[in-house]
Amino acid sequence: MTSENEAPASPETKSSKKFKFSTPIGLGLLVAGVVMIITIFYFAIEMYLTYLGPGLSGEDLLTAIVLSANELIKILVKLAFLGLGLAAAATLLKYGVRILQGRD
Repeated sequence: MTSENEAPASPETKSSKKFKFSTPIGLGLLVAGVVMIITIFYFAIEMYLTYLGPGLSGEDLLTAIVLSANELIKILVKLAFLGLGLAAAATLLKYGVRILQGRD
């Protein structure tokens, strides 16, 4: 039991005792998110600069349409993975900032 002379523990004291490793974890999440975003932008720019486009190498119209559709599907899959990576990096950044601000 607490006596009248003792002050109750403040919320900051309780949270700092509960998560004494929160600052390194927050910094780790923040750094991981920034590294992921830089990597994703690097790959996106590299793909943009090295993309040659679909060639018109079909014998007839149907073959050209099929080849173009295949190329569009490949591009769509690459964009989907880049989008998922960017969403994951944004989530890491969000939680890293929250932990560093102490809003857990």
